[in-house]
Amino acid sequence: HFVEKVGNCAEAANRLGSSRYDAVILDDLMPPDGWTREHGTRTDDKYGIDVLRWMRQHGPNKSTKAVMLGHTGPDSMDPEISMLMVSSALSKPVLPSNLAAVVLASMHNR
Repeated sequence: HFVEKVGNCAEAANRLGSSRYDAVILDDLMPPDGWTREHGTRTDDKYGIDVLRWMRQHGPNKSTKAVMLGHTGPDSMDPEISMLMVSSALSKPVLPSNLAAVVLASMHNR
């Protein structure tokens, strides 16, 4: 599998708006660099959820499998993520092998 990495919300939206992906991994605390108020107006620094919401409304990834990483644990993450069709939510830190297993499982559960 091919993996692409972005450094902030603006880069993520740019890629998600122009390319189709099999799965997307988002961090709930992604840096907002270049992310404008028109994309989201978070007051809690959880810009990754704004990117997920944007992805569900624009571009070719409206139904792409999404895995959300969070700092607070899956049970205490923003309740909106369940409405945004998140395949899995994992709390950080995440072992690379666990993340890979979750992403592969979500891709096979189409």
